[in-house]
Amino acid sequence: METQQLVGEDRRNDPRPTEELIQIALLEPGNTASDAVAALHYRGSQEVFDAALDLLRSEYPRARAVGSDILGQLGVPNRTFPEETQELFSYLLETETDSEVLYAVCTAISHNSEFGILQPLTRLKDHPDPDIRLGVVYGLLHQKDDLSARTLTELSTDEDARVRDWATFGLGELRDMDTPELRDALASRLSDPDEVVRNEARKGLARREDFRAVQPLVEALSADSIFDLDLEAAKELGHPDLLPVLLTLAEWWSGEGREVLEEATLTARVRQENPEPAPAFVWADLRLLPVAEGGPADPITPGFKGRVRLENGLEMDAQIVAGPLQLSSEAFEEVKVDLFSDLKRDEEHVYEELELLDGEQTIGRGTIHRIHWRSTSYSPPGH
Repeated sequence: METQQLVGEDRRNDPRPTEELIQIALLEPGNTASDAVAALHYRGSQEVFDAALDLLRSEYPRARAVGSDILGQLGVPNRTFPEETQELFSYLLETETDSEVLYAVCTAISHNSEFGILQPLTRLKDHPDPDIRLGVVYGLLHQKDDLSARTLTELSTDEDARVRDWATFGLGELRDMDTPELRDALASRLSDPDEVVRNEARKGLARREDFRAVQPLVEALSADSIFDLDLEAAKELGHPDLLPVLLTLAEWWSGEGREVLEEATLTARVRQENPEPAPAFVWADLRLLPVAEGGPADPITPGFKGRVRLENGLEMDAQIVAGPLQLSSEAFEEVKVDLFSDLKRDEEHVYEELELLDGEQTIGRGTIHRIHWRSTSYSPPGH
């Protein structure tokens, strides 16, 4: 059987019969098999779909896995048989027991973000095989919904480093999502035992201008071996505290990455000289608790204005922008608080408990889940 490694247009114009390509995909290793599957992707015909369907009916796991690989990207650049493929994948996620096949299905789903089969996919997050859990992460990488974010958050704590790595990467890449839970999940990976995972966490936090990434970035950029992603993170974060280490790197760094280093250094220098606050408000999540049994019971509605006071005595204006909230000894809903601060970066960083004040009267106490300061100075690292 003649085999060859194909690239580019050769795959699109491969003259070999469908059956021959399938046999190569089943029997040959590595790139040879991958090229055969890619040629079938470009073909995207009814004949290829029917052949893949026959493979899914096979008693042999390898055949079912190849069938899944074929269907995953059938039709290049425009997918063919998407509804039929979605139905087949949904069925396989519910019924398939072989790990190789399940992994193939999960990774195939990663190429089809429009498939509405997240529920059966996410149910595999606790599968005992780490390859399947990794496949679940792959399948969620291009999703932008709350269920996917929660599942990636959970898998970012997986015992397998590969799963944590890709899940943390996935959280960082959710550019349209910025929640306290997502940020906290990234922050929890800053101390991960795996350096690649820590790198992804730094990048994800920097992308959201979360200053908890500042000190870890300083340490990473001071190491003997430096990740390119950390330079990118430094450029996105642009915090003045990064300037000394960036200037040190600039003294010897040459070649690839030099341009990114220069951009990161320039951004940090500009922000050091012009410490202007961000133009948009950034929210802090605050959970209010009663001061004592029998505290005020009147609802606080959106638009309520008061003061918040930190443990170190500093007070700030605050306004409730979500509610209503009933203050009592029962459990409370979370509300949003818009904070304004004149804090300096070198002040004591004790920001765990807040009190919401009405004039001089304390009406509630809150524990900060996440806080971003909108101030005339930069936020302290870690806040």
